Amino acid sequence: MKKYPKKTIGELCDIQKGETGIVSAIPGEYPLVTTGKERKTSATYQFDTKAVCIPLVSSSGHGKKSLNYVHYQEGKFALGTILAAIIPKNNTDISAAFLHQYLLFYKNIKIVPLMRGAANVSLAVKDIAKIEVPIPPINEQKDFIFLFNKLKKFNDLLIQEFDSQEKYISQLKQAILQEAIAGQLTAEWRDRNPMQQGNPDTDAAALLAKIKAEKQQLIANGKLRKEKPLPKISPDEVPFCVPDNWVWCRLGEIIKENPRNGYSPKAVSYPTSVKTLKLGATTWGKFNPDEYKYIDEEIPSDSIFWLKKNDILIQRSNSLDYVGVSAIYDGEDNQFIYPDLMIKVQMMQYLSIKFSYLLLSSSMTRKYFRNLAKGAQKSMPKITQGVVLNTLFPLPPLAEQKAIVEEVDYLMKIIDQLEEQIKHRKKLAEELMQTVLREAFE
Repeated sequence: MKKYPKKTIGELCDIQKGETGIVSAIPGEYPLVTTGKERKTSATYQFDTKAVCIPLVSSSGHGKKSLNYVHYQEGKFALGTILAAIIPKNNTDISAAFLHQYLLFYKNIKIVPLMRGAANVSLAVKDIAKIEVPIPPINEQKDFIFLFNKLKKFNDLLIQEFDSQEKYISQLKQAILQEAIAGQLTAEWRDRNPMQQGNPDTDAAALLAKIKAEKQQLIANGKLRKEKPLPKISPDEVPFCVPDNWVWCRLGEIIKENPRNGYSPKAVSYPTSVKTLKLGATTWGKFNPDEYKYIDEEIPSDSIFWLKKNDILIQRSNSLDYVGVSAIYDGEDNQFIYPDLMIKVQMMQYLSIKFSYLLLSSSMTRKYFRNLAKGAQKSMPKITQGVVLNTLFPLPPLAEQKAIVEEVDYLMKIIDQLEEQIKHRKKLAEELMQTVLREAFE
């Protein structure tokens, strides 16, 4: 592009501000260009032309200069009041489509530095007019746009295919978890290790009896509080059949104490001796030790709010997609407390923590949590301690729990490698268009 003459946008184009209130616009048949990615609609239109549409306010606000989108629109359309339309004066000098790709590619170099303001960062029309752009012959501009659009169409199809593969990977992971909690992954293991009645390693009924006996002993010794009995599991509740050496129970029967909500005092902006987890610490199903904040309050060292290694945290409140997400706390003892939006459970010994986590992460349990999530705020429904207590738990013998975890870890490792390959190829596809633009404009 260096070989071509340059002109300012002001010389080449008319610049007009939008006239349609984005919030107050009456929906209709015409596209309404906004500062966001997607178009809205309007009952009226302001322009009937081809134009580049640039937001006149920072995308992030709060004193930070940024611009997420530069739009191209043609035909009859409305434009939000906080955007400006750049319309070529003469279509034989510059193509609006070509100008759009140029400004989109160079937005962080050509446009963002022109933004002004301490709190409300904005862009002035007069500054847009001063931006210089190279002017290849119009036939070269049109050839570039034709080839670019053809390549982009192919690239979009490629990315859609990768998106489909990522969705399939997610479904495959859930299918593996379902087979794991139903005993299908370890059918051959059971053939090699037939049930020995009364042996907790191969007989889940014996394992459950052992757990209950230990729990009663802890209650008798004053180490645990006596709990209300949970309702028996009716045949109608059982969602699928399990192997003969497994048993159905409720989560409340095999945890040390009733589930406990966390504690959420006011956070402070300075470091203290007490860190409390943010909700984001477990949102993705794995513990993230970087998601925390400080509180300026003394928490006794024996407080129930301090987390211990292998505690399981369940999000008791979040959006419907994430409510009930579980994670194993694998940090150090007494390093963090946990917030009121999480529930903590501690499994009894003779149980695999990892298998318990797999069960809580399965589609069966996640669906159960979603169906019973309630609350005044629809955007943040909650599950109760009672819901957690009554969670159905297909209990395998202890040795089989370990075999299941090994099998799932092996399969998930293969799937994770496949997922990384898909993400890498998708990234290359997304970078392809930038490479094409870089070759054209630099």
